[in-house]
Amino acid sequence: RSMTEDNAALAKIRSVARAAGKLVFRITLADGAQRVFRGSPSIPGESLAQGGLGSGQMTVTIKGQVCYLISLS
Repeated sequence: RSMTEDNAALAKIRSVARAAGKLVFRITLADGAQRVFRGSPSIPGESLAQGGLGSGQMTVTIKGQVCYLISLS
């Protein structure tokens, strides 16, 4: 289901991308491990087709190190 307007997180990403700024991102993997990094996001996009699944895309250019956090569960 496509959102008709951005939530707070997407609005922040779009704003920072337009200003060519940087954000801190945290990604949680399926096993609970996490990655934390700082980078410059692209403007998020989406692809939708009638009767099909929608998909989204965004890239983050990372400067510096990625912190690898293990799952505690």
